[in-house]
Amino acid sequence: MILNSLQGKGKEHKIRYSHLYNFKSLKKFVDLYISEYLTQEVLAKGKTEEEYQKVKKRKDFLKEYLDECAYGDPKERDYVKTYIRQLITSSNRDDGIIVQGYPEDYIVTPENINKFLQLNKDKLTVENAWKVILSTFRKKNGRKGLSRLLERYNFNRLRVDDFDEEMFYINTDDIKEVYNSENPKIEYEDHLDILVQKIYEDYKGNGVIDELLYQDIDEVAIGVTGLVDDIMPVSSRLRDKEIKKAYDSIVVTYNGNPIHFKFLSLGSWEELERINRQLVKYEQNNQFSRKDGYLLGFGKDGSRRTAAREPFGECRAAWVRMFCIEEDENEDLVKGMDKDKPLKGWEKVIRRERLLIRGGASLPISGPQGVGKTTKMVSLLKYAYPFYSVRIIEAVFEAHLRRRYPNRNIFSVQETNDIDSTEAYNFTLRTSGNINLIGEVRKDKMTAEIIKSGNRGSEFTIFTYHPNNPDVLPIELANSLLTLGIYKSLKEALAVVFRTIQCCIQVDKDLDGNRYYNLYEFIPSSIPIDNRYQELKGYDRVEAFMDTFYTAALNLTDNSLYKTVPIVEYDDIKGYTVKNTISDSLYNRLKKGMRKKDDRIELMKVFRPEEYIKVVLEDDKLDKTAENIENIIINHNIDSFEDIKVKSLELSKIWR
Repeated sequence: MILNSLQGKGKEHKIRYSHLYNFKSLKKFVDLYISEYLTQEVLAKGKTEEEYQKVKKRKDFLKEYLDECAYGDPKERDYVKTYIRQLITSSNRDDGIIVQGYPEDYIVTPENINKFLQLNKDKLTVENAWKVILSTFRKKNGRKGLSRLLERYNFNRLRVDDFDEEMFYINTDDIKEVYNSENPKIEYEDHLDILVQKIYEDYKGNGVIDELLYQDIDEVAIGVTGLVDDIMPVSSRLRDKEIKKAYDSIVVTYNGNPIHFKFLSLGSWEELERINRQLVKYEQNNQFSRKDGYLLGFGKDGSRRTAAREPFGECRAAWVRMFCIEEDENEDLVKGMDKDKPLKGWEKVIRRERLLIRGGASLPISGPQGVGKTTKMVSLLKYAYPFYSVRIIEAVFEAHLRRRYPNRNIFSVQETNDIDSTEAYNFTLRTSGNINLIGEVRKDKMTAEIIKSGNRGSEFTIFTYHPNNPDVLPIELANSLLTLGIYKSLKEALAVVFRTIQCCIQVDKDLDGNRYYNLYEFIPSSIPIDNRYQELKGYDRVEAFMDTFYTAALNLTDNSLYKTVPIVEYDDIKGYTVKNTISDSLYNRLKKGMRKKDDRIELMKVFRPEEYIKVVLEDDKLDKTAENIENIIINHNIDSFEDIKVKSLELSKIWR
């Protein structure tokens, strides 16, 4: 009788609370429980002082991390997730909290977990299938899990979408295909991890993009595609198409390519607003009102976060630009996407970039947005002398060089509401810096400071700049000086620019994600003046003088003031090819800036190879035949000659 009574009560218990065994109720339980736990006073009665302080400290930690966990610190995020995991799986909760309307034994078990989150293949939603896929790749590859997935299934390649447009995208059919291909085995612990993540991202995290923010990719954007309201378009072209809303818009940029995650959605305008606000909330004093329009912020992980709202923007939208600590080495960047088949001639670029840095060349890194200019700037610091002190001026912290080089003398400053770039620059002059790095130059004022920092107060400057064409870079720099009224003529402003900037690295990118790093030198042109008027007298002299300088003035165009000379350029067929050596002016400047003899020898070998070979051949014992010179060129790793045999024969005739 007792057994039957217990069985009856157990059955009644299951029926009474059966409606609570679903994801929505579980999420609500977590919210209610934690709220009650945080508001409940820690009682000292029955506890030692050590036990009391331990409980209080644990509660304080949880409260702090709940407020901060969405801002990019993985430790805070993991702490909250671990607490949620323990809460929903432990039947021995020792804090005495009972959530009204829920049974005391309300926990997740291997037997009931599918009621809370269904991961059986035949009942799997696209979003949950995606979570399983990403979890599988993340377990194997860590922060590179998403990039491995994108590369394995070629999602970073152009394809024609449902609108007959070439796009980068992943749709529902792609997710189904990947899931079937991977056929992941889901153990209970994996299932529980996904359930906890799903609760966390809805409760305190950043929604369905939360996991993406902890992967090594370029950027995540929301609200940038789709309709900005619920009014459907009337265009006949779109009548039979599935039209998405702005809250369905999630775009992941990887290797510079914007990949539309068409299968994923924030789900509602309310969720778009929540994530939009939360992404830029860290260390912000205002409430992101309609009056603000947009906010610029950053995350604890160093990510750059930008958000817009109505009426400034047509709808809520946000962009999170990631800057990974474990950046690729410069060699990996130059080799290209396919590490097993690197771009031909990549070594030529590396050797010359290293010499430019070792010689202290002030160096703009130019190119359009999203090509990886900041990544390139960070990677180049590898070649600077480690004992040099580095000072960084940024609009917003994004280089994070002390994370990459924790043992070097590095200090970064950023603009604030009260401190502009000029003040920041003047501050760095007092901090004994050898190298100035300046990220994302946009303002004329900052451009002027770059020119100053290259001529005083530091050994050299590296900075990123936005001109898409290297030919216009000096003009852009000079125009900033003219706009500020520092100089009156273009020629005068350019003369000052060329005292600081003699070369640049231009970054270009193709649709396959390959970056190309082309090196150029800027060589000022001299306008020849016909001085024969000086031999004349009287009116003839005056007339000849006027004719001479009128002709010179006609030649004084922007294009005549300097030449943009390619040093190394990428060719689709030949790969990276050496186009020209550098001028005597730049060569002597680099040589003067080098602290080590080996660097000066390498400089001669790369940029003055004939002189180097001549020095080697001064040894009387060496044979001066073309064959021996060819061996010298090969053995001494001289890469400047396109046809070694022809050059060897030519040199042998000179020095035989």
